[in-house]
Amino acid sequence: GSQVPFIIFTGRGREEVAIEALNSGADFYIQKGGDPKTQFAELTNAIQQLAGRQKAEVAVRKTREILQKTEALAHLGSWALDCKTGDLTWSDETYRIFGLDPGGRTMTYEAFLSMIHPDDRDLVDTAYSTSVADGEDTYTVEHRLIRADTGETRCVVEHGEHLRDESGQIISSIGMVYDITERKLAELDLLQNHKDLQAAYEQLTSIEEELRTSFDDLVEVQHQFLESERRLADIIDFLPDATFVIDESGHVIAWNRAMEKMTGILKVDMLGKSDYAYAVPFYGEARPTLIDYVLRPDKLVDYPYNISVEDGDLLEGEIALASPGGREVTLMVRASPLYDRKGRRVGAIEIVRDITAQKQAEAELRGNHEELQAAHEELTSIEEELRTSFDDLARSQRHLQESEDLYRRISESISDAVYVCDFKDTGEHIISRITGAVHEITGYTDEEVLAMQCWGHLVHPDDRPIFEREILSLSPNTSSTTEFRVVRKDGSIRWLHVSANCIRSQNGGTQLYGGLHDITGRKKAEEALRESEQHFRTLANSGQALIWMSGLDRGPDYFNEQWLAFTGRPLEEEVDNGWIEGVHPDDRAKCVRILKAPVARREPFSAIYRLRRNDGEYRWIQDDGTPRYDTWGNLIGFVGHCLDVTERRETERKLQKTADLMENIIRVAPTGIGMIVDKVFTEVNPQLCEITGYSRDELIGQSVRLFYPEEARYRAEREVMREKIEKTGKCERETRLLRKDGTKSDVQISIAPIDQEDLSRGMAFTVLDITENKAMEQEIEYHSGELLRQTNSLAIANKKLTLMNSITRHDVLNQLTILFGNLSFAQEDTESGKDISNYLSRVRSAADRIQRQIEFTRDYTDVGVKAPEWQRISDAIWSATQNKLPIDDETGDLAIYADLMLVRVFTNLMDNTIRHGGPVSRVHIRYRVEDNSDLVLVWEDDGIGIPAVKKEEIFKRGVGENTGLGLFLIREILGITNITITETGKPGKGARFEMLVPEGMYRI
Repeated sequence: GSQVPFIIFTGRGREEVAIEALNSGADFYIQKGGDPKTQFAELTNAIQQLAGRQKAEVAVRKTREILQKTEALAHLGSWALDCKTGDLTWSDETYRIFGLDPGGRTMTYEAFLSMIHPDDRDLVDTAYSTSVADGEDTYTVEHRLIRADTGETRCVVEHGEHLRDESGQIISSIGMVYDITERKLAELDLLQNHKDLQAAYEQLTSIEEELRTSFDDLVEVQHQFLESERRLADIIDFLPDATFVIDESGHVIAWNRAMEKMTGILKVDMLGKSDYAYAVPFYGEARPTLIDYVLRPDKLVDYPYNISVEDGDLLEGEIALASPGGREVTLMVRASPLYDRKGRRVGAIEIVRDITAQKQAEAELRGNHEELQAAHEELTSIEEELRTSFDDLARSQRHLQESEDLYRRISESISDAVYVCDFKDTGEHIISRITGAVHEITGYTDEEVLAMQCWGHLVHPDDRPIFEREILSLSPNTSSTTEFRVVRKDGSIRWLHVSANCIRSQNGGTQLYGGLHDITGRKKAEEALRESEQHFRTLANSGQALIWMSGLDRGPDYFNEQWLAFTGRPLEEEVDNGWIEGVHPDDRAKCVRILKAPVARREPFSAIYRLRRNDGEYRWIQDDGTPRYDTWGNLIGFVGHCLDVTERRETERKLQKTADLMENIIRVAPTGIGMIVDKVFTEVNPQLCEITGYSRDELIGQSVRLFYPEEARYRAEREVMREKIEKTGKCERETRLLRKDGTKSDVQISIAPIDQEDLSRGMAFTVLDITENKAMEQEIEYHSGELLRQTNSLAIANKKLTLMNSITRHDVLNQLTILFGNLSFAQEDTESGKDISNYLSRVRSAADRIQRQIEFTRDYTDVGVKAPEWQRISDAIWSATQNKLPIDDETGDLAIYADLMLVRVFTNLMDNTIRHGGPVSRVHIRYRVEDNSDLVLVWEDDGIGIPAVKKEEIFKRGVGENTGLGLFLIREILGITNITITETGKPGKGARFEMLVPEGMYRI
């Protein structure tokens, strides 16, 4: 596990040792026997390569760890299948989804199928094989699996993709698996809610039908009302008396045919007129009539006519008028107000009758009356005498008649029958009189019963002993009451309550009288009550419920067999409040308190408490009680039933625990859930609120356009989802969602209609925030690019170092030759006494060149060794600003991706400007972005510039007045990250170096 590189040195011909060392974990080997410097350079190169590789491996391992954490967070597993070997590779999260220990079992396709639910195995296998056979690159299947650790059935969605070689053959398959069990449960809840809504809709439909029926009835009533008004108008029109009607404003609204005949004015000429126009035909002028005084009773004192009747609002009077022919006529006038249904006065009606002939007849009758009055006075005295004679007789007859009438009315009005029987000398009872409801009770008439002589023939054969014992065997001055059955004329049976009294008559005989009262209804009610009670007790003792009953102001007086068997106590110990002894001590006070208040208020109640079972165990009981009433609706007590809910409470506790667990899982899960009806949010969960940044209240009722404010993008997203739903019944896609704060999140949306046949019923959807996943994918892509760039940089660095070693060795040897030659010449001249300063100067110059070459080797060794990084230009030129030459920096926050020796680029540029620029006053550094998105970084001065023939030569190694390595090193450093440098200045106007930075390699 050590990360320290292991490099072995071995001699020549010992390759087997090197191979064994590499197989045992060595990283590299170097053969001995070469030049030490070369071997040390090779060793340095090997160490740098190994360090770069280890960094790459660490980056890959980190990326793999991030991917595993991402899968665990999203509950998203991945897999890969090698189609040639059949090896199936699972991620750790896939193992967890299937309930297995990660890495504890080698998976194959067959082992995978064995963990699929038996009913779904063919579905999964067919989905995979069909996609292969049909040449499809992807497939998606939803199925169930059985977890290996718990045996639990879970629902998952599996998406696979096939990878092909250049010939199109599948070489491997990769995919992901996502646990959607919670989403399925949510869909079931949504389906149940849909059913509930459907039931509510059907109920509303029923109510609508009732309203429609009521509306039809209302229309029918209105039609009948209009028909009634029409009939009323016809009645007024055909009244024999002259009649007219006015409204509150005095306009004529009715003028019947009799009025037309009396006045000679047609209806069409009078209707709608006002200003007393109806008075003109009678009085010759427009003036108030009796109908006006009905509407204005305060003016009645000024009325000139004789009012003979005043009954509330009704006025009636007579008036004598001269007819158009000069004949005097007498009219009877009657007027009354009219009211609508709400009691509001809407007008008045007046009836006019010609009573002239009646008045003349009354005058003749008065004359005849006076003549008859005289004759009457003569007859009065005779009548007085006759009256005295007949008064006594009439009084007796009246009393007798009144008595008979009263008896007859009473007998006919009562619902019972009354009988009288006489005892004959033969010992028989002969019925002498019977009256009352004889026919209603027996079906026979009074005469038919009297013809039987003894009404005992009506008694049911099984009850005749009772009749003989209780009725016929009575002795004088005794009475009895009994009940027995009689057979009606139609054969039906009736129950009678019979009373009998035996007395001595005035002639010394014996009479039996009494009454018959039909109690058939009561008997049926009693029988029904007995059957009901028996049915109740049968039901009470046949079920599992513990049933009790109590009176109005006392404890229970009845417990069914199940209660007694449950408690193991006899009924005598349970009645009244004895049953409370079996209630758990901790529940007694609460139980009494809960039961007492509803009983006092005469209302139903429900209580849950613990009751001791016959084995001593306390069981949870749910006690539901309700008032009970007699036939007449009077409260007579309470009845209740109890159920053992111990198991149910335990189940509810477990379900609640599970529900709490599921709620917590849903609360912390990364998936948002919601429902859309008519493009409006109707339900959302907290995760969706967190993903979108909106609260629940802000989302409910809002349009989905909230997430897609741009019309074009909204239409595009809607069209894509619609097409997928029409083809597959659902849509799963990745998109970008606009949050409340204006930022956008990458999300995976799964949406499906609640009812595939009716999309208007709404859509259920889930939203998974994959922003971090996307970022991780980009990070992985970035690190992969970094690894590739580092690999390329190492290759380039290795190539350059090899070249540098060759060139440096050659140059140093040349300079040493110069140095040794001049030293030899100096030694010879010294022996001869000549001046050797010229030789020493050459030796120093050669030594300086060797020093600069070694320093360049040191710098060049660092080029491309370390990974490039993002570096701000302003920071990189800092060391160059330490010279006295000023720099105008306009780069701001510009950063480029370059080798860590970027600082040497600007140091060497400054050194080149000072050495070769001539009279330079300042340096200007700036940048511009090209149309193709590349960036040009410019370094320019105001010196003498560079001749056109040398613009490209200056970047070659060895070209220049000194070592010729400065600009060469600049181009090499920039080239590590594909940055190029050219000189574009004009000779005589200053040098301008332009560095071209590719797109993606800079940040502004």
